[in-house]
Amino acid sequence: MGKPIAAGKAKRLLKRVLGRSHTVAAASSEFLYHPLDASKKEIRLLLLRTGRQYEEPVHCTLRHTPLGEAGEYFALSYAWGDPTRTRPILLNGCSVEVTTNLEEFLRKMHATKQKLVLWVDALCINQKDMAERSSQVRIMKDIYSNAWMVFVWLGSSDEDTDRAFNFVEELAHVVRHQITTPSLDPHLFTISS
Repeated sequence: MGKPIAAGKAKRLLKRVLGRSHTVAAASSEFLYHPLDASKKEIRLLLLRTGRQYEEPVHCTLRHTPLGEAGEYFALSYAWGDPTRTRPILLNGCSVEVTTNLEEFLRKMHATKQKLVLWVDALCINQKDMAERSSQVRIMKDIYSNAWMVFVWLGSSDEDTDRAFNFVEELAHVVRHQITTPSLDPHLFTISS
């Protein structure tokens, strides 16, 4: 029999093993989520409250709606980041741990002083309910397609961000130029099986 693991180390290990599927703190998960009606293609939307100051806590609430009646909302596609690095937000009045990257996105949007309605998979899907997760994954294409806009969040910028975006812009320019050049060898873009 192995040595016992300290509670904190066990929690970190469990988070690492379970990864992104358990972003919401286990203690509050059962109180945050009411079942979705799959027959109505129900989803949850996250209402992000505006903040007066950047430093104040991020407050969000969840609401249910049939996908076809969701109205305008933004979907978020983002890099989950390290599942062991989390920060708290307030969701339906409960403190919930989310990945640092998600908290940074929500904080930046919270500070814009614009009320936002978002669909964020980590929070809008009950990650502890496998049947719900499966059902929501099946309609995820529709969720993203029906969104007014999809935000792509890779994280806060750092010293390499500008260089990376400049490289992508240069690459796009080269590709556009080569595609519009009539003398281009047509086999250059052929995919062989």
